[in-house]
Amino acid sequence: MKSIASKNRGIKLIRKSNDLVEARYKFDIWETRVFTKLLTLIRPDDIDFQPFRIYLRDVIDDFKLHKDNASYKLLRDATDNLLSKVFYVPYEVEGAIRERKYPIIIMSDTLKAALEEGARVKNEYVEVCIHPEMKPLLLQLKEKFTSYDIENIISLKSNYTLRIYEHLKQYERIGRRQLDIEYLKRIFEITTEYPLFANFYQKIIEPAHADINHYTDLTITKIGKVKRGRKVESLLFEFHGKDNKYAQKTLKVAEPNVAYNVSEDQLFIKFQHKVVTEFGVSPSVFMAELKGKSIEKIEKAIRVTEETQKKGAINNIAGFFIQALRQDFTNDIEEKKEKKAKSAEKQKAIEKIKTQLQALQDEQAEAIMKRIKDLTTSKPEITDEAIAHLKSNPLKSGLIKLLEDSQKSALTTQDFRDNKQLRQMVIETIYQFYQSEFNDITEQYRLPMETLQSKMKVL
Repeated sequence: MKSIASKNRGIKLIRKSNDLVEARYKFDIWETRVFTKLLTLIRPDDIDFQPFRIYLRDVIDDFKLHKDNASYKLLRDATDNLLSKVFYVPYEVEGAIRERKYPIIIMSDTLKAALEEGARVKNEYVEVCIHPEMKPLLLQLKEKFTSYDIENIISLKSNYTLRIYEHLKQYERIGRRQLDIEYLKRIFEITTEYPLFANFYQKIIEPAHADINHYTDLTITKIGKVKRGRKVESLLFEFHGKDNKYAQKTLKVAEPNVAYNVSEDQLFIKFQHKVVTEFGVSPSVFMAELKGKSIEKIEKAIRVTEETQKKGAINNIAGFFIQALRQDFTNDIEEKKEKKAKSAEKQKAIEKIKTQLQALQDEQAEAIMKRIKDLTTSKPEITDEAIAHLKSNPLKSGLIKLLEDSQKSALTTQDFRDNKQLRQMVIETIYQFYQSEFNDITEQYRLPMETLQSKMKVL
């Protein structure tokens, strides 16, 4: 039999399949508290349900409830009520939507009376058995599940708020989720309540927004109202994670061009199934190793461990993983991957410098063109001098003669302006003859260009 130690103040993770998160059901806040506490007793490696014993004083302490007879009675009643509760999980098959019903509790053992105070105190617990049909929704979860620390939701006063939190938690890495109003009402089982959107928003969404921001590890930054015509059909939540008391250090996620705030408990949740369930590392040991670790370091240690395991070279996979994480173990595959990553990073840096260099060259060319325009406007004869020089230049005169023969007339100054190739020849000639007029522009761009060229040579 499993029970909750009253002194336990560590991280207590709740794990639910996404089907369960998105199921249709209706709990009151007391039923939610009992069921939530129950979930913290389920271990990732459990393969079956055992009777669970929950001491009510622990629930009261965790959820900061009044320590009076009323709280104890409400928790006992909530436990009994779970016997009649059902989860409705929709699924699709051959183009049809069906709904599978899951009974939750098959046994509830609660205190009804005690002759002495001592006996009453000793028996202030409930024992429950989860229905075995719930196994796919709660046990051996390896994909499509949502996980979070109970610490983040113990102060929530509404089951609706908790369920919105869980839906956002599913999309925490994305930071956006659109939820239809009808969908929310259906899974909350309030389809006939709050017919006016304004009432629904005021009674359900606004309190959820405030409480999630105040009590949980998420911050909702915006709730957009998505309309069809004049009717609000869905809500677009924008949100992000925030540090909590278990993680003060901000890390970066190893994804291109994207930075996230990832706390140590979030890292634990992300990798717990692989490291704790499959590798067998103790949760407390893994949590202790996460300080200062990045996602890429953890993923590398996992890959090295898996590759070494395939070769049959590991006796203690948990111990090997911890050493791989601590000492940054590598192998041929990882070295090739790192070499390739460094090569790609180098090429990316070179391309960035080339782009910056081209931008400077374009700016310089634009500045020179403006100076030439100013010169030829104030002294039109400069253009004529450049054209005369081109006509007398053996290397250039051939093209000019070819164009004159083609149009059977001598080229005019306007022809030199209109023809792109001739115009460029005139610009280059003016720049060559009047270089002193461009010294300030040349000097302005010389050092920045040389600096970028030097950086590129180093790479």
